[in-house]
Amino acid sequence: MTSTNGLLNVEQLGMRFGGIQALADVCFSVDQGSITALIGPNGAGKTTVFNCVTGFYRPSSGTICIESGGVLHDLTQVMASKLNGGSHRISQVGIARTFQNIRLFKDMTVMENLLVAQHRLLNRNLLAGLFQTRGYRQAQQNAIARALDWLEVVGLRDCANRLAGTLPYGYQRRIEIARAMCTQPQLICLDEPAAGLNPRETEELAALIQTLRAKHKVTVFLIEHDMGLVMGISDHIVVLDYGRVIAAGTPAHIAESPAVIQAYLGVAEEETAQEARA
Repeated sequence: MTSTNGLLNVEQLGMRFGGIQALADVCFSVDQGSITALIGPNGAGKTTVFNCVTGFYRPSSGTICIESGGVLHDLTQVMASKLNGGSHRISQVGIARTFQNIRLFKDMTVMENLLVAQHRLLNRNLLAGLFQTRGYRQAQQNAIARALDWLEVVGLRDCANRLAGTLPYGYQRRIEIARAMCTQPQLICLDEPAAGLNPRETEELAALIQTLRAKHKVTVFLIEHDMGLVMGISDHIVVLDYGRVIAAGTPAHIAESPAVIQAYLGVAEEETAQEARA
């Protein structure tokens, strides 16, 4: 079920929490330049997969590999040292994420939120900051320009100096995406980006995600419950149920999969198979 040619390759991923097996032998790949969706019923293990891929959990077993700069990185090894935190180390190999529950600094301006995200790209030398060296000033100017560019992409450049917490919910969703993109990832992981959005905002989100892939050459990996959005923009879909992959393929293949229909609707397997043949 897994290709070794993907940008991200997950092999036999397992995750235990005490006596609970949250993930078992999860295998899939995310191809370079694709939009890949991870779907499944509530409690299927989708967020656990995301947390493993993005460094918030260290898997109990299996491997997660990403190709970055022509080098294949085993993310489970990248996370082995927790000195600076797994998620911090994952960002260094080109992975960024957003969250189902928005995690902006609401008492900071939009610009400040985007600058904080770029701490890895800034000159953090104490003496350089104290004496405002040319290199220090240039790094700061580059960070501001990058933030403004991404605010332009998400249509919120005019909101740069507003407090993030005062903006409408849909705007905050887009700011989270802009903040993640400021870290210059090659893979962005979006955790239920359409949650809480109205139909118009969801259409705008779909267009934004497609722009990230088409114009900015970013690979997109998302969890989403809005099946209209998933089917409309995804190249590849991976379906989880009870911590295992039960199907993977194109939207057309997934829509006709008896295993997927059974997982979502609870239909008896025999009935589902009969309906699929009808």
